[in-house]
Amino acid sequence: MTDNENKKELKSKKALKALYSSIKKNTFAVLNSANKSKRSFEDAYLAVTSEVSCGIIKSFNENLKFLRYILDKNHFEFIKEISFIDSYSERKFNYGQLIPLIAECEKILGLLEEEKPKEVTPQIKNDLSSLREQLEDLQIPDLGIIKNIEISIEMFEKGNILCSVLFASRVISYTLDQFKIDKELIEENENKKSKKSYIELISIDCINKGIIEKNEKKYQSNFLSYIKLARNLLTHELLFFPNVADSLGILSNSIKLLDLYKSHNELLLKTKK
Repeated sequence: MTDNENKKELKSKKALKALYSSIKKNTFAVLNSANKSKRSFEDAYLAVTSEVSCGIIKSFNENLKFLRYILDKNHFEFIKEISFIDSYSERKFNYGQLIPLIAECEKILGLLEEEKPKEVTPQIKNDLSSLREQLEDLQIPDLGIIKNIEISIEMFEKGNILCSVLFASRVISYTLDQFKIDKELIEENENKKSKKSYIELISIDCINKGIIEKNEKKYQSNFLSYIKLARNLLTHELLFFPNVADSLGILSNSIKLLDLYKSHNELLLKTKK
């Protein structure tokens, strides 16, 4: 890429950062105003703010076409259009549509801040090579899991950290859903005032079955924290963007989770025979 092309790209990124910062700011303003509206003029007021909201969402979606050419395709595939009713005659507007709009703006602004992929140190490259070997040793039969982890490692090696952690989180969410833990453990947890999360129950079930040693407190703590982090990243905390250390922790613990699931499933199959 020539110097002129670099300058042009940087100028485009600067303009897009200003645009999506403005969209984010205006979205917050609409939400705050809508929350303060009073019952006496609510219908008329919301009719106006719904038009503003539709205009903001429309601007967001239309400019995604230009953003596609500025951002790397691997980055862009995680940006979602926001659906809305393109009709100003509608008197009611679902303001919940503005929440994902803010999250997508945050995502875009985060990507635009990255003028180049984060540099991956030789130590991290060695760690990633080790993770690839661990995955091969596990001999997971699910081609979908293998493909997603391989892409996650590849993206990390290229410095595309956000893409990497999203693929790893995808595997974590899928694998958690495959666990079949003891029903008694679930029922016992439901009767407690302080309930444990399903992720914690999986860990307890693995300890009860001897898959995780009881004295491996450090392992349990690190494992649970990173698995929870991935789960939140994927489904709960849309504005959360992990750093390099967190991302590597999520990726490595996704493989630990696969190892646990394989052992757990094998034990389950043995007891059924």
